[in-house]
Amino acid sequence: MKVKTLGLGAFLSGLLFISLAACESNSRGSNIYQSQRCKDCHTLKGKGGAVGPNLTSVGGKRSRDYIVVQIKDPKSHNPNTDMPSFRDKLSDQEIGELADYLSGLK
Repeated sequence: MKVKTLGLGAFLSGLLFISLAACESNSRGSNIYQSQRCKDCHTLKGKGGAVGPNLTSVGGKRSRDYIVVQIKDPKSHNPNTDMPSFRDKLSDQEIGELADYLSGLK
């Protein structure tokens, strides 16, 4: 079996592509965070409200799957929460992009 090796240039180009894709995804998630006014209730990097939990390092505390459920059905984690469900406000793709963004905050 032959194994194809990549030159350093190809390797670095691949890393750049992956990094740009991650930034683009985080950018979309960040835009959703802003457009849905999450900052009205949540603090992120020292800015925002204090009604909900601080999300500055949420990705280090909660899994992406947990965050998806929290966005879709927050009462499943805490029946007394005031957080609204975003199941009918965001598409599954948008929820995924927001969860990708939040889970990357560590």
